[in-house]
Amino acid sequence: MIEEFKGYLVIDKNSLDHEITQHPELLFKVSEAYAQAVAERDRFKEALAIVDAALDAEIRADLEGEKVTEAIVKNKVQVHEGHAKSLDEYLNAKYTADVLGALRDSFSTRGHMLRDLVQLHIANYWENTSVTGTDPVYRRQRARLAEARERRE
Repeated sequence: MIEEFKGYLVIDKNSLDHEITQHPELLFKVSEAYAQAVAERDRFKEALAIVDAALDAEIRADLEGEKVTEAIVKNKVQVHEGHAKSLDEYLNAKYTADVLGALRDSFSTRGHMLRDLVQLHIANYWENTSVTGTDPVYRRQRARLAEARERRE
C-alpha cells in the first residue's frame, strides 16, 4: 500500500487535467490510510500498557514476601518475552503510521505543486517559441537593440 501511494506522488506535467482531478481522491485515500494506521498504532500502544500492567502484577505476586522495588519490577517487565513481543508490534505500527503521515504531508505538497505547474502552463513555460529567437517579433526587437547599441559606440 505504501509503495503504491509513493508511485502516485509523481506528477505528469503533460496531463495536468488528469492529475488535478485525481489528486483529491488520492489525498483522501492516503489520509484515510493514515487515520487507520494511527488507530492501529494506538491499539498496540494500549495493548503494550495492558501487557506491562499484567506482567507487573505477575512479577509482584511471584516476589511476594521479598523486598520489591519499582526498579526491580520495571527491569523484570522490560526483559519479559511478552513485553518484547508487544513492543515490537507497537513499534511496527508506529513506523507505518509515521510513514503514512509523511506520505499525507507529501500529497498535500503535491497539491501545491500542481497549482504551481498549472500557473507555469498558463504562462507558456514549456513553449519553445516564447523566448527562443524563432519568434519574428523577438528577432526584430533584438535587431533594433543591436542597432541602437552600435550607434552609441
